[in-house]
Amino acid sequence: MEPLRYCKILIVDDSAAFREKIRYVLTDAEIGYYYYEAVDGREAVSQYITNKPDVVIMDLMMPNVDGLSAIKAIKKYDPDAKIIVASTRENKELVQDSIKGGVKDYIIKPFQPGAVVMAVSKALVATKEYKEKKAKPVTFIDKPLLYKGVYHGHVVNVSEYGEYELSANQDPLTKKLLQKAHDIKDMGKHYELVL
Repeated sequence: MEPLRYCKILIVDDSAAFREKIRYVLTDAEIGYYYYEAVDGREAVSQYITNKPDVVIMDLMMPNVDGLSAIKAIKKYDPDAKIIVASTRENKELVQDSIKGGVKDYIIKPFQPGAVVMAVSKALVATKEYKEKKAKPVTFIDKPLLYKGVYHGHVVNVSEYGEYELSANQDPLTKKLLQKAHDIKDMGKHYELVL
């Protein structure tokens, strides 16, 4: 049983199109088995308590109860909750407040599919349950996910996950991929690009 494939994910956003797109991206990447949805913070807290998802992807700006209030309520119920914030660039302060409140990661809307895959993978790797299921140290990052990051051009994420993958096993292809990601990142610095 692959831990990234058999997990529960709660997607919280007032936009049905956003929830559907997230579900599609994660299904395509073979992450998640059960998907739960909520349209606002109040419903998110209820879904979290009822379904105990492994990861939550939460919009910050929603009607009724906003994402930040829902994050606080979920963290009060479960301090180990793995929450990823989804927000636009204009909401930098809210994103920073949510990170102070214990959020694990964030994705910027409109998002790149690889960014969502990487953020969710990273959150899942951090869950105690998955670490406890395996007696010996293994890598939880699926190589196809790492390669999808390359395909979608997420150099920083590829570097980060390549380092993680390489620390778990000395796969020559991962080593080459990591070197290329570092080279591209260095070229971007030379041309003053933010990667």
